[in-house]
Amino acid sequence: MNRLRALGGIVLVLALSCGRRTASRPVEVTFWQTWPVEAIAPLVKRYEAEYPGVHVVVSRLPAEGATDTLELAAQSGRPPDLVELSPAQTAEFIDEGLLSDWSAGVADLKPDVRGWELCSLGDAIYGLPWLLRTRVLLYNRELLARARVDSSRAPSTWDELKTAAAHVQKLGAGVHGIGLPDSPHERYASFMTFAWGIGGDLLSARLDSCRIDSPENAAALAFLVSLEPASLFAGSDSIAREFERGRLGLLVPQAATDRGERATLGSGSVLASFTRSRRKEDALRFARYLGERQNTLALAAALETVFPPYPDVAEAPEYRARPEAQLCIRQLQTAHFEPLLRGRDAMLAVVDSLVGEALAHRLTPRATVGLADSLIRKLGVTR
Repeated sequence: MNRLRALGGIVLVLALSCGRRTASRPVEVTFWQTWPVEAIAPLVKRYEAEYPGVHVVVSRLPAEGATDTLELAAQSGRPPDLVELSPAQTAEFIDEGLLSDWSAGVADLKPDVRGWELCSLGDAIYGLPWLLRTRVLLYNRELLARARVDSSRAPSTWDELKTAAAHVQKLGAGVHGIGLPDSPHERYASFMTFAWGIGGDLLSARLDSCRIDSPENAAALAFLVSLEPASLFAGSDSIAREFERGRLGLLVPQAATDRGERATLGSGSVLASFTRSRRKEDALRFARYLGERQNTLALAAALETVFPPYPDVAEAPEYRARPEAQLCIRQLQTAHFEPLLRGRDAMLAVVDSLVGEALAHRLTPRATVGLADSLIRKLGVTR
């Protein structure tokens, strides 16, 4: 009954149609996604004007229970033609064999679009990267100034980051130097952000062997552990609240002094179609339209919290007066997107748990990456 109610939880359904119509009844294409329907409406209006024989029905998925809603719809034979998915949903539905293979339909877009890791498994592509997001450096200028740290710019190296966090921590009165998320998957993200920053990685470039047991990864974890005295370990929401209250210098990792890049974890949503969707060709055509550079740019600029999957949009007119958005877009250039792997969740859980052990000083960083390597190899998690 809960799943039946979930399917009924699709809200804010809006039949968006305009423009010329053919004499025959138009083809109806259903699109389920997570944004306000009004934000998608202008794109749908232009699409229907270009394809007058198509009528697009856009629905907004519920904030709670969306995965159950989609799974029930797919298994019952009543899925949408096109759907917006998170990375976790994409991985789950690929694993269950529920998504259509779009390899041939999007291959020509690969050179110009980033984020393919979000919807690719091996050589097969099961979607199209649509709207991306990543983490950027946030710091409290007032706290840095009070701690007698240069507040005119953000810390740009690991040493500067550690020094700034330590000085802010000494202010006391409930103030912490840096916030480190301490919830499932977040520990992994914090660790790998530092590791990527000095050339470390979890898997080989071909995703066919484990690479976590490396000097770079051990050094990154050692640095993360060294931040512990100046850190607040809490859930992401709690950390965000503390930052908003002026009690935290929330600092995203930077590159090391002599090498590396300002790497962070990238994420986002993809457009996909289910194997049991009725209008798979129409869905792919509409997805390609939504994924066009100008269309993703217009939508992302309106939504403000996500960004187009194109590397050259930072100087677009929509972002010229928004330096904070330009920062996010440039950060995406060095963001690492988690690859889709069978057994991915189990692998990330291993890393996340062992990083927690290191932060609790129950394992040394060197022992942690060695044990993680051994456990991941036993899992056999590769493409």
